[in-house]
Amino acid sequence: MAQVEERLLADDDYFDRLSAVEHELIDGFLRGELSRSDRDRFEQSYLISRHRHERLEFARALLASASSVREAEIAGPERIGFRLSLSRFLGGLKPAHQFSLAAALLLVIAGGSWLTVETSRLRTRIAALQARQGERQAAEQERERRAAQQSRVIAQLNEQLRQERNRRTELEQEFTKPRPSPGIIISFVLTPGLVRDPQEAKRLVIPANAGGVRIQLDVDREAEYKSYRAAVRTPAGDEIWSEDMLMARPTGAGKAVVLRLPGSVLATGDYVITLQGVTRRGGLEDLESYHFSVQKL
Repeated sequence: MAQVEERLLADDDYFDRLSAVEHELIDGFLRGELSRSDRDRFEQSYLISRHRHERLEFARALLASASSVREAEIAGPERIGFRLSLSRFLGGLKPAHQFSLAAALLLVIAGGSWLTVETSRLRTRIAALQARQGERQAAEQERERRAAQQSRVIAQLNEQLRQERNRRTELEQEFTKPRPSPGIIISFVLTPGLVRDPQEAKRLVIPANAGGVRIQLDVDREAEYKSYRAAVRTPAGDEIWSEDMLMARPTGAGKAVVLRLPGSVLATGDYVITLQGVTRRGGLEDLESYHFSVQKL
C-alpha cells in the first residue's frame, strides 16, 4: 500500500490508470455487472471506509445523471460507460471547476489510503499500549502482594519484640526487688516422725537477725524420685512456704533433702513440713512429715 501511494504521487499515468480501474469497478458494482465473488470482495475490501462510501454515492449520482443522457441518445443501443458519463459531466464544467474536482478526487483517494495506513498504525500502537498497561497492572499487583507480605512480617517481628521487651522488664523487676541481707544462716536437721505433741517436737531457736534458715530433712525411703517438693505448714494446715525441684543428697546415714527459707518466714510457734516425691511421670507421692517448733529471739 505504501508503494502504491508513493507511485500515485510520482506517476500521473499510473494515477490515471488506477483511477480508471476504480471507476470501472464502481460502475460495474452500481450496474450489477460484477460476479457474486467480485461483488463480495468489493463490499468487504473496498467499502471499508466512510470516504469510499461517499465516492460510491457520488458515482451513483453521476450514473443517475448520465441515465438521462442515455435516454436522449438515438444512435442505437450503444451504452455510455461510467468514464464517458464522467467525461461528459466534467466537460460541462468550466476548466477551473474541472481542475478543482480532479484535485478533490485525488485528495479523496490519497486521503483514504493515508487514513487506512494511519488506522493500522494506530491499532498497532493501541495494542502495544494495552499490552504495556497489562504488564504495569501485573507489576503493580505483585508490588501490592509483596508489600502486604512485608507488612505481615513486620507485624510478627514487632509482636516478638514486644514480648521480648516484656520479658526483659519482668527480669529487671525481679532483679531489682529488695532482697534480705544474708545475715546469719541457721542450720537444723529434722528426722521424720508422727510427733503431734508440741512438747515432744524438736525446738528450733532462731535469732531475730537470722538471714535464713537451712533445714535438712532426712529421708528414710530408698525409692528414687525425679525431684522432691517440701511445704511448711501451720498445725491448722495453712501453707506458708514451699519449694520445688529439690534434690536428694547422700549423707552418712542415707539421703537428705535440704530446704532453705528466709528467716522472716518462721515466727514463734509450731510447724510441720510435708515432703513429697515427684515420680518419673510427674505425679506426686506423699513421703514424710517433720514436726518442729520455733522460738524467735
